[in-house]
Amino acid sequence: MENKIRILAAIDSDETLSAFPKLSQGREIKVFEVPSADLADKLALFLSDFQRVLEPQPSSFGSFEIDEVELNLTVNAKGGIELIGTLGVGMESSIKIKLRRKK
Repeated sequence: MENKIRILAAIDSDETLSAFPKLSQGREIKVFEVPSADLADKLALFLSDFQRVLEPQPSSFGSFEIDEVELNLTVNAKGGIELIGTLGVGMESSIKIKLRRKK
């Protein structure tokens, strides 16, 4: 039996899938099951692609260096991984970079 991850999603009247059901007033809420292996593959692909964005960037800026990079990702109803998904009022997707002084 294949392991699956359950994803709660809202469906707009135009059949657009949104992974933000708590803000989807007046929309139909459905539970989708995505094979965990598929989700793992898509996450690995996203991270590999994002690595190509980060690697050419400098690791320091003046007297500061990058300490941490945080990504806020969205998993959509089809199991896709997105940095910027379907956004609505009060929702955000972001890249957070923490800097620290060089020692």
